[in-house]
Amino acid sequence: MKVSIYFYVVSLLLVSNCVRADLALELKLGRWQAEYSGDIGVDERTVTFDELGYDDFDQGTFMATLRHPVPIVPNVRVQSVDLDADGEGVISRDFELGDITFTASESVTSTVDLSYQDVVLFYSPLSNIATVDIGLAARYIDGSINAIGSITSIETNVDFDGWLPMLHGAARFELPLTGVYVDFMGNIVSYDGNSISDFTAALGYALDLTAFDIIVELGGRWFTLDAEDIDDVDDQDADVDIDGLYLNVGLKF
Repeated sequence: MKVSIYFYVVSLLLVSNCVRADLALELKLGRWQAEYSGDIGVDERTVTFDELGYDDFDQGTFMATLRHPVPIVPNVRVQSVDLDADGEGVISRDFELGDITFTASESVTSTVDLSYQDVVLFYSPLSNIATVDIGLAARYIDGSINAIGSITSIETNVDFDGWLPMLHGAARFELPLTGVYVDFMGNIVSYDGNSISDFTAALGYALDLTAFDIIVELGGRWFTLDAEDIDDVDDQDADVDIDGLYLNVGLKF
C-alpha cells in the first residue's frame, strides 16, 4: 500500500510539471474483472484455484505516462495493479503449502496477493499515427499466499517479494480525425525456471477538449506467473493465470 501511495504522489508531481510546453502526461484509472486459474502446491500435491473457490474479482489499476522532447533522456511510465483475491472451497485431494499439508475433503480458506508496481523507462522510435514504445521496466511485486484448513486449523503463509527487471513494449494505432485508437502493451521476463508476463489490448477513444483529452478504454488484460521454489521452499510452485476485461478512464494533458 505504501508503494502504491508513492506512485500516486509521483503522478501528482508530474501533473504539476506539465504546465510546461512540449510535455504530455496521460493518467488512467481502471477496473479489471479478473478471473483466476492455475494451481499451487508442492510436487504432485497441488490444488487448482477453482477447487479453492476462486471466481471473478474486481481489481483496480492506475497508470501515468510522461513524454517529453528532451533527446537521449527516456520517457517515464508508472503503473500500479491490485491483484488481491480470496476463496473458500472443499478440496478433493491433498495439497501442501509451506510446511502444512491439507487433506482431501477439508475446507480451505485462502488468500492470494500478487499486487505489483512498475517503473518504466522507454523510448518512442516511432511517434505519429502509430506510436511504438520500447524500454525496460522495474517491477516490485509484494506477493503472498495464505491458507487455513478446517481440520488442521493451522494457518500457513508463503511470501515472495522484490524487484524484477522486465522487457517493456507498447504500441498505439490511431484512426486520424476520429479520436479512436487501438492500444497494446506488454511486459515479460523469464529466469531460472521462473517467468512473469502481462499483456493488454484495448480499443480507446480520446475526446479533445482543447485543454486536455478525456480518455475511455475497453479491453482485455492477461497476467501469467510461473514460479518455482517460492519463499525458499523446495518444489513450492505457483502456476497462476489471471485474465479478463477491463475499463479505463483518464485524462491526457
